[in-house]
Amino acid sequence: MDKDDELKAIEEAIDSGSVAAYSQLGNYYENRKKFEKAFQSYYKGYKLGSHYGAFFIARMFENGLGMAKEDRLNAHIWDLKAADMGNSASQYYVAYNFSQGEIVEKNLQKALHYYTLASENGDFDAALFLGLAYKEGGELTNVDATKSEKHLFNAVKNATNDEEKGSAYNELSILYLGCLGENPSSREFLNRCLWFMNAAVKLGDKNAIENSKKSNSILIIDERAKNEVSKMIEPNSLILPKDFYNENFDKTSQTVIKNSDDSKGANSVVSDYGQDNQSKMSTSSESKTRHEHRKTGLRENITDEEVIEFNGIVNRFLTSLIIKLVLFSIGLGIILYFYFNFETYGPLSILFYIIGVIIAGFPGLFKSLSSSINISKKVDRFFGTPQYKGTVDSEGNVRIKDNTDWIFILFRTFLNLIYYALFTPFEFLIGIIKVIIYKHRINIYWSNKE
Repeated sequence: MDKDDELKAIEEAIDSGSVAAYSQLGNYYENRKKFEKAFQSYYKGYKLGSHYGAFFIARMFENGLGMAKEDRLNAHIWDLKAADMGNSASQYYVAYNFSQGEIVEKNLQKALHYYTLASENGDFDAALFLGLAYKEGGELTNVDATKSEKHLFNAVKNATNDEEKGSAYNELSILYLGCLGENPSSREFLNRCLWFMNAAVKLGDKNAIENSKKSNSILIIDERAKNEVSKMIEPNSLILPKDFYNENFDKTSQTVIKNSDDSKGANSVVSDYGQDNQSKMSTSSESKTRHEHRKTGLRENITDEEVIEFNGIVNRFLTSLIIKLVLFSIGLGIILYFYFNFETYGPLSILFYIIGVIIAGFPGLFKSLSSSINISKKVDRFFGTPQYKGTVDSEGNVRIKDNTDWIFILFRTFLNLIYYALFTPFEFLIGIIKVIIYKHRINIYWSNKE
């Protein structure tokens, strides 16, 4: 059968010397569940100097593609290779791992190093996270408005859609709001605060929309400010001096500035501006939690429809537990019956023992078979066993046959079924405990609604 056009184009690119095409070839095979070929393609690209090859290998380990299970440690190792080769997404993942200390030993210095590299190399999440981290301070960083401004501008540059850009605009608006005070630059801070707020509102950022509604109770916006902001083009330069917060922020955050349109114009932009007023402004809550929940997808809010859907999932989970227990009981019953009646049925009982095991472990049959096939392939690679073997018949015709050791695969599958069958009662008990906990939380949710 002829190769499809996509594969032909990729192979032509490889023949012409394109290293990046190996990653495209890996994607091609990965999308078709040919994970071994995908891994080999990514690895070839990596050996030729492509950071994408290392990045995609990391994702295969992370998601357990073509492997018995997920392997987060190996994913981190390959992300580290890709990060050191300049891949911004891998730099983010490496930074996250070092900051959490779950997969590797916690190292905040390395975490900050790789977050900074990711921000500078085009990763939006890293840039926004560092912008917030330097603005608010914490375990990873001290408060530093200058660095916050730098990384928030990186977030604007790295944004891939209006939602991301709106979040970055909103955070820049809040940053400049926190810089207002009795200094010559306050007029420019105010103008930038308003420009970025308006720009975020136009992009539909919910937090910016809320901030725009609250701004009248926090800021006194004179005609000069309105006129100057209307003529502004998008600011793209850094204006905060070094150590700005250390010298000014604590003082200016508690300063009350009267509204007067004097010649300087720099001291007429804030009314009753204090620490509490900055907290009134809605920060990008989704952006703040994006760093922690990038892989989990968790949210703080939940709707009635989602609770109903979750309740249905719990019910289906309970049904699956019951089915597994019923199959286990039937299989165990068959084994015990023929065990105690061995004298009657003789060697035929052994056949029914096997049938009983298959029934008892049936829910894990496909997983057991897949695992056994993968292990067989690893054993063949280790000993250098060819996947196919050729034979010549009496007429001189060459026959190619699959060289897979199906006896080994079936034997190991049977052993896995025994394991799944023995584990079923424990799985049932653990599952029932989970169902009780889930149902209890659902009931609490509905009780609170009432």
